[in-house]
Amino acid sequence: MGVIKINVDGAVDVNNGRGRAGLVAQDSNGVVVGAAMELSRRAASVRVIEAAGFRFAVLTALNELTLHHS
Repeated sequence: MGVIKINVDGAVDVNNGRGRAGLVAQDSNGVVVGAAMELSRRAASVRVIEAAGFRFAVLTALNELTLHHS
């Protein structure tokens, strides 16, 4: 198994308080091997939604490792 790089970002719509966090996973050659997005109906701030995005990315990565190596 090679190296996988995961980038996470988040955004908040201040008009309705909703936030989204997304992730993009790339292999060592820069090829996208996965992407995902999570919606939050109540986002306190961009920092909070980005922290939630980081958590989402870690849990997604751990889940994928478990599925592929069971």
